[in-house]
Amino acid sequence: MKNFLLFLGIVLFLSVMSSTTREGYYYWSGGKKISLTIDKTSLLVKVKPGTDLPVLTSKIQNAGLSYFPSRVTKEEIIIKSDKDPLDINKVVSQFPEIENAAFGLLFQTDRIPMFINGEILIELKSGIPIDSVINFIGREGKSYEEEKYNSYKIVLKDWDEVIGIANLIYESGLINYSHPNFKATINKFQAVPNDPLYQQQYYLNQGNNIDINAPQAWGISRGLRPVRVAVIDDGVENHEDIQGRVLPGFTPTNNNGFGAPTNPIPPANLLTIGHGQACAGIISATHNNLGVAGVAPCTNIIPINIFNDWFVFNQTVFFNENIENYRNAIDWAWDEGQAEVLSNSWGFTNQGANFDAITFAIGRARTQGRGDLGSIVVFASGNSHTRSGCSSCFSGVTFPANVNGVIAVGAIDRNGNIWNYSSRGPQMDLVAPSGNVGGAGDLVTTDRMGNLGYNNGNYTDTFGGTSAAAPQVSGVAALMLSVNAGLTETQVRTILQNTATDIGTA
Repeated sequence: MKNFLLFLGIVLFLSVMSSTTREGYYYWSGGKKISLTIDKTSLLVKVKPGTDLPVLTSKIQNAGLSYFPSRVTKEEIIIKSDKDPLDINKVVSQFPEIENAAFGLLFQTDRIPMFINGEILIELKSGIPIDSVINFIGREGKSYEEEKYNSYKIVLKDWDEVIGIANLIYESGLINYSHPNFKATINKFQAVPNDPLYQQQYYLNQGNNIDINAPQAWGISRGLRPVRVAVIDDGVENHEDIQGRVLPGFTPTNNNGFGAPTNPIPPANLLTIGHGQACAGIISATHNNLGVAGVAPCTNIIPINIFNDWFVFNQTVFFNENIENYRNAIDWAWDEGQAEVLSNSWGFTNQGANFDAITFAIGRARTQGRGDLGSIVVFASGNSHTRSGCSSCFSGVTFPANVNGVIAVGAIDRNGNIWNYSSRGPQMDLVAPSGNVGGAGDLVTTDRMGNLGYNNGNYTDTFGGTSAAAPQVSGVAALMLSVNAGLTETQVRTILQNTATDIGTA
């Protein structure tokens, strides 16, 4: 047996080296190899238990390197070199407090690295025991954790082996998916509001009929029962115009967060939290002669905060949750949260992004939600369409909006023209009226109360982007389900598509 284990270890090592050197770095998702390149100017490091972090970070600075601590995961630090490539072995030997380290990884057209952290996410095929995978990887495994829906998180001893072993597990045929639990930043598809003046909600109704015909719908019904809508974003809290309909939610990186917004810490001027609140107002603001009118005022909001962890680099905020967190947010929404509609105004801003763990969670929501009728999953298509001055933009719908069955929503202006920023492609289903990006939006909705949000009032009137378009569709879906709870996910999606106004070539 010992000889067999030794032979297995040699084969495994050679296979890992093959998958990460000869063919270049890649991981499997969507049945395809997703190519990656190494960013040798950045490292994610895990420090040893009991490390004095202030002492370590001081040593890192004295070595001429920058460091970026996670706000939530205290034992992880990003080390960055602004000049020369890093030598990972030299860094580890220079700082004995480091237990493990891995270079940043880039999609081929990206500039923002994502990181591996020693963990692999898998979902077993039906009838396959976890021991089959654990025995397959042999001594490389450190531990594993059973999660919901026949999925597991495997922790490896050596971070260098994560990508190779994840690929080996996928290629073994034992699983439905296997890929690293990347720490990968996502973006809110927003325009940052900066003007507290109230303006008319033209997207609901205006003279040229470039709107969603909300008054006509309300003439039929404003809702017969409360519908549960998950706003997966940077948190939602109670508001004078939602009247106690914000229920306890979920924060994947904080068991006691319950989906509430996390107030910024210095430098607060770089980070405004209020995006989820603005989306929730579009969906559900009460018809009460106060503030704004939501599309579906008979709606309970289930807040889910996936923007709870961040770091600041070059005066820019990057969000630091991992793929497991995003997957768990979607699964919690339809399962424990019993959300009938999942509203998402976020996504990955690289054309190559694709993660099976998220795709499978969306599939579960669409098929198992609402007692197997299927929850409605709405995503903003993205603000990344190719245009002048945007070096990171691309042609196509962003992930996860491009996942099969998702209702992908783009943005048009108040005259019916698709915005130049609005991501588009064959996966896009609908558009809705919205404002510009870059602080020039003109859509009015709720803000966080007082001075906690975009401005010093309870409302904002400069929201925009595909972020503001997607909640309109989520609100319409909620209104439909409030009147007819028996509609299947397919029926809701089909009705939305078949009754929308055709405004031209897709």
